[in-house]
Parts: sequence; C-alpha cells; structure tokens
Amino acid sequence: MTTVCWDGNELAADTLYVTATRRLGGNYEKILLPDVAKWTVEGKSILAVGFSGSISTIPHIKKVLEADATPGVDPACGDANFTLLLITDKREVYYWNYGLTHKGEVINELFVVEGNHGIGSGGIYGLGVMAIRGKAIDGVKAGIKIDIHSGGYIDVWSFDTPRLLTRFNPATGEIVSAKQNTPVPEKNDTILCAVNG
Repeated sequence: MTTVCWDGNELAADTLYVTATRRLGGNYEKILLPDVAKWTVEGKSILAVGFSGSISTIPHIKKVLEADATPGVDPACGDANFTLLLITDKREVYYWNYGLTHKGEVINELFVVEGNHGIGSGGIYGLGVMAIRGKAIDGVKAGIKIDIHSGGYIDVWSFDTPRLLTRFNPATGEIVSAKQNTPVPEKNDTILCAVNG
C-alpha cells in the first residue's frame, strides 16, 4: 500500500508504511539502492528499485538481485508479496510482481515495461497525473492526496544522480534530507601480497 512512480528519468515514492489497516509511525524508504553488492536483472545492472509490498520480503529480494533476477526465479518469500520497478543502467524498467492469489496460486511475473509506470495502491492516481504533468514526484503527490494508504514524505531518485536519494516534504517542497549512497565496489581480481623484509 504505497505510491511509487517512474517518469523515465526519476523514481519517486511516498514514505508511509501500512500493514493491513494500520498506519505505522516513522518514514520508510521504498526506493532501494544497491549498497554492498551489485544487483542485476537478466545480467543487466540495476541502479534503483521502487518497492511496494511486505517489508519482510526485502532481504529475500536483495539476495535474488545479488544473484541475478530472471523470470521464474523463486524469491522464497512464503506467502508475503511485493511489486517492484527495477531501473537498469540502460534506463530499462523491469516490473516484478510476486505473491499468492486468494486461491493460494503463486503469481511470479518479471518483464520489461515501457513509458511512465506506477505501482502500489496509489500508483493508478500517479499514472493519471503523470499522463498530464509528466513528473514522478507529481504522481506521488497525487497518490498521497487521494490514496489513504499513501503518505509521509516523498523520496526521489534520479537517473542523472544515481547514488543520491533526496527526501522532500510534499506540502512545502522543502528538502528534508539527502542521502549519498556509496558505490558498489567492482569485483577485482588483483591479489595483494605482503612481503616480509
């Protein structure tokens, strides 16, 4: 229950977390950035992930992304669910939806989407606003205003500054915080030797 929007350059998300019908205090990051390991989908580097779903799935998702997400991969989340937008370094966007239907059947879809996109309970409102105004942040503002399960601040990630996550107050436009993510170290085959002497 959230609003996450992608406009082709920026990914934006609200920060309210709702479980069942309870609105939890605090602000949650729904834009995930690779930190200690490189994330990939079908061999392509992921720069950012827009997240909607049960936060208990996040460690499982990270493990799959570290090993390379491919269609049909099992994230081992049990009956928890999630929907993701995976933004690659080539501006490709993958949509990954995982969960159980009311009949207990597993849904596990991973495919490329084009154009503006929105996920979460407020995603449809975000898509409507982006169709008119074009910006992800405006889509999330609409989700916060209309969807009772969206709220809090707005986090924004940009393809132009891929290691920066900026948090805004939607009422004032004021920057609340800016978090610089450290780059994931590239694998290096160099062997360091110590020489006694």
